[in-house]
Amino acid sequence: MKSKPFVVIIVSNYNGASILYKGKSILFRCLESLRKTTYNNYKVIVTDAHSPDKSKELVPKFKEIEFIDVGHKAAFSENNNFAIKYAKAKYNPDYYLLLNNDVIITDKNWLEKLVNTAEKYKAGIVGCQLLYPNGNIQHAGMLIGYYGGRNRGRGERYTGQYNKIEEMNSVTFAVVLINREVIEKIGLLDENFINSYEDVDYCIRAKEANFKIIYSGKVKLLHLESFTTRKFPKIESFYYYQRNFIYFMKKHPKIFNLKNKILGFLVYFFASIFSIEGENRKRSIFSIRLKDKPIERLKLSIKAFKDAQKLQTKS
Repeated sequence: MKSKPFVVIIVSNYNGASILYKGKSILFRCLESLRKTTYNNYKVIVTDAHSPDKSKELVPKFKEIEFIDVGHKAAFSENNNFAIKYAKAKYNPDYYLLLNNDVIITDKNWLEKLVNTAEKYKAGIVGCQLLYPNGNIQHAGMLIGYYGGRNRGRGERYTGQYNKIEEMNSVTFAVVLINREVIEKIGLLDENFINSYEDVDYCIRAKEANFKIIYSGKVKLLHLESFTTRKFPKIESFYYYQRNFIYFMKKHPKIFNLKNKILGFLVYFFASIFSIEGENRKRSIFSIRLKDKPIERLKLSIKAFKDAQKLQTKS
């Protein structure tokens, strides 16, 4: 009888032991929930971006889980790349499962479903549906909650409307299953992206290499969303998001033709100092609001623009 594909689950962590959700750390809740997994051929590795909290002391309480330390503060891409290289050398798994430390497993058959989907559809990358703690939908592939998706940051009431399996252009990497053939062919995540756009970029590269990207709405997990990054200064996050956006546009000229570039730049500078309040269907010119520190934001946008150009030149 053929054995099940071997999966290495990589939990990306930074200060997960000190960030609490309902009285317990998000890292503890994530690792504890993983024990519900019924799939019987996997290994869990926590890759830590040199957290100054007690993450290193927490993980050994889960004897089945391995802990590795990048050695310095690292963003999502670098932290995961470090673990992927480690796992490849030590385990050479069939699949790599990237998992944020603020995800809670609520479906014991989640991994079985993801692997079965990857095998059935011969997919290179498989994503799933993520819910807010209140049960609203946070991510459903490109259908809701993604870059350009509707109701971003608000969620849509869950009524089972996205419980489908279909091919998409990209999925979020808060939870994602990646076939090792993808990594062998297109390489690792682009470390120039700092905590945004790295997943979309990777999916585009995978699609260009003729791998399928599949969204499985049959798998629904709880995502506390950005509990770690909320600790970062807002203005710092703003700078990196702006820089990532410009770098992303320049890296993918096939997607951003002249028309899309002009539109992208207009949105880029408009979003530097303005926000639009209210639900999509109720928005109007009266919904436009000036952001806090607009002059500082505009200066950062200009800096981000220049820095993105330098990144593209180096790449």
